[in-house]
Amino acid sequence: IQFFFDLLSYYEEKFQVTLERVWNLNESSFKIGEPKYWAYGISPVGTLNNVSYESSELVTILELISATGDLGKLLLIYKGVNLMEAWFPQERQISVPVSTSSTAFINSEIFLSWFKSNFPSSDKWQLLLLDGHSALITDEFMQASITKAHVIPIYFPSHMTNVLQPLDRGCFSSVKPKYCTFISEGFLEGLTPSKQLFFKGYFEKRDESFSKRVILGSWKKARHLLRNIDLAIESFHIQMN
Repeated sequence: IQFFFDLLSYYEEKFQVTLERVWNLNESSFKIGEPKYWAYGISPVGTLNNVSYESSELVTILELISATGDLGKLLLIYKGVNLMEAWFPQERQISVPVSTSSTAFINSEIFLSWFKSNFPSSDKWQLLLLDGHSALITDEFMQASITKAHVIPIYFPSHMTNVLQPLDRGCFSSVKPKYCTFISEGFLEGLTPSKQLFFKGYFEKRDESFSKRVILGSWKKARHLLRNIDLAIESFHIQMN
């Protein structure tokens, strides 16, 4: 942990990187139909037959936040070959990057394409904090980030992302239960979980969970702004226990 903090401080000083150019990127998977009632084995009488095959499918979401509370472009990855208009509400936000994969998980090609098209550009050096997912560690990405985009990737220590990663500590841990509540309320009203309902529900709850206040709080929870090694280790032990 100390080495990670030292490395972060070194690059910030060497390249004069200010907080608005320090970013955290992470992906998280959501089950399309996972209301809180199902988690406890409770379901409204007479509605179980309305659940479609889509309800157990996953959607992976890639999010990007800055240390000053800015929210970058996200990426949605659905399971499939081609995108279908029926997956989205009629008022679909055209500016939202969406992709597909055979597993609904991210891969190096999808990530690199998103990075080249959507990562905020700057004529000054930027830092990108991310985990060691294999899709995020490729020669092609290193060339695109360092050589062309002036972005220095810094990878979290193994097994420490739950402690050090702002997106894990705040935003994702906030939006997931809110999304489950949204699905539960729709389930009680007889709505069938679907890709279209997921799209609507996630963006509705994203507005709450990715506000500037929550993003800044996420960085503080991860101790990046404080650089406090003792608090980071204490958080690790608490999570392990």
